[in-house]
Amino acid sequence: MVRPLDGIRVIDITSGLNGPCCGVWLSDYGADVIKIETRLIGEYGRRVAPVPNSDFTPYFTCANRGKKDITLDLTKEKAREVVYKLAERSDVLINNFRIGTLEKLGLGYEEIKKHNPNIIYAVSSGWGAKGPMARFPSADFIAQAYGGIVSVTGTPEQPLPVGASIADLGGTFSLCLGVMTALLVRERFGIGQRVDTSLYGGQIMLQTWELDVYTMRKKLPEPLRAGRYHNTLPRGIGLQKTKDGWIMIITRASAVLWPRLCEALGAPELIDNPHLDPRIASYDEQLKHSEELSAILDKAFQKKTSKEWLEIMRGIDMSVSLISTYEDVVNDPQAIENGYIIEMDLPGLGPTKLAGVPVMLSETPARAQGLPPYLGQHTEEILLELGYTSEDIAKMRENEVI
Repeated sequence: MVRPLDGIRVIDITSGLNGPCCGVWLSDYGADVIKIETRLIGEYGRRVAPVPNSDFTPYFTCANRGKKDITLDLTKEKAREVVYKLAERSDVLINNFRIGTLEKLGLGYEEIKKHNPNIIYAVSSGWGAKGPMARFPSADFIAQAYGGIVSVTGTPEQPLPVGASIADLGGTFSLCLGVMTALLVRERFGIGQRVDTSLYGGQIMLQTWELDVYTMRKKLPEPLRAGRYHNTLPRGIGLQKTKDGWIMIITRASAVLWPRLCEALGAPELIDNPHLDPRIASYDEQLKHSEELSAILDKAFQKKTSKEWLEIMRGIDMSVSLISTYEDVVNDPQAIENGYIIEMDLPGLGPTKLAGVPVMLSETPARAQGLPPYLGQHTEEILLELGYTSEDIAKMRENEVI
């Protein structure tokens, strides 16, 4: 079965999560992805939070499965020659270095496109290619803080970052979108180009609605921070404490469901309430009386267990969920059936569930191409394909190029 990116070759000069995960997704859709790592030590993801008996860390596995691997000392001219030869035979180069770093090594876009004018040169940096902060270092939590999401999460006394790498992955999604769009442009119009995105840009993208609420209304509602509830919506959309735990519920998903909800909660007096009924109360009026509604909901939801409320709320077509743990997610039939969770046989660990891809294509589906690579695993194979002889390769090893 063909896949969307069959025949596409990607040079991957990335580390961490932002950038490398893009290479994984491109690989899942059929691309031949060649990762370039520093000789001897490789990228730092190989050493983050190691697992006993495993050849690979979770950090490196999620961001590098399915790739080929070559080690090069990019400070050496002979190593840059290898990259140029790869560029001549490749469609895409992705990197997540700080702006200016690869340029100093002679591997910037202007140099690479001399060897392949049609190449897609895609960069996910910390801050974007332009502006006064372009060359500053960054990281996931740094981007979360500067991108605004920490300012609306937690409490006024205790701001909090999100407990997942949303800046890294937001930048990666943006990079992947940019690569796919640029490939389509090249297919239609024959144009190669540079693609730029960033951790910061990804954070802004992930807060599109919230930022537009602020800019169009000139302020955010009070209280400013999201805790149990979303910070830009009236109370009733968020976490509710039950008799034995918590559930997440969207009580205002549809105004027409309001009477059903009130009856289910044993609170018919809320129907036609001029301050709380979303069918008649304005947005600002609902915000003004949010604490009043919170008190009513808290009292009502604590009368039954989470599973009882789940059944009741699904019965009236409300959006509702129990609070899943990671154990729940990786074993969830819904996630497995849609390919969001896959299974691979990892050295030292055996069959192991891993995160898959979030997009299914009916005729050309994604498929994990294989394990993460060992450091330099495909160095000789790649160099031979580029026309180097065994003697050339031996000399490159002797000179510590590879």
